[in-house]
Amino acid sequence: MRLKSMVLHEFRFLMKYGIIAIYVIFTLVYLGFLSAIPKSARPVTAVILIFTDTAAMGLFFMGAVILLEKSQRIESSLGVSPVKISEYILAKCVPMMIIGTIVALVIGITAGVATLPSLVSGVGLSSFVFSLCGLFVASNIRTLNGFMIAVVPFEIFLYVFGLLLHSFCVKRL
Repeated sequence: MRLKSMVLHEFRFLMKYGIIAIYVIFTLVYLGFLSAIPKSARPVTAVILIFTDTAAMGLFFMGAVILLEKSQRIESSLGVSPVKISEYILAKCVPMMIIGTIVALVIGITAGVATLPSLVSGVGLSSFVFSLCGLFVASNIRTLNGFMIAVVPFEIFLYVFGLLLHSFCVKRL
């Protein structure tokens, strides 16, 4: 019950500070971009766009949320609360995963992507992993500039790993 309450609170927090609005704006920009390319290339372009950007937005937004909480000194009150670390991490990552998956579904359906179930599971997992990385990096950084520099190795690793995994899976089929 406590985890559910924390997740709902995190959604309210994301709404209050405009993170969800930014997701909506990015989604509309992506849909505009997809409408400008030929219909035959839309599904492939949408999948590339979804996995390279939609899933990765959680990394940057998580960093922004954690740095905002640090500036508000929220973490000091968490130390004396009954909240477990695992609950805190899940309450932070699950909303990013849900929002990223919804955005991916909207883009995928609009672009005519045929493999929606695998897209949903892949984006959900990717969003969760990117959000965890954002949480990890932001927990050790104090400034936004420091976060932007520290996150680069994680991005490179996650993108290269994803490309290698994709090429391995394509060769197996």
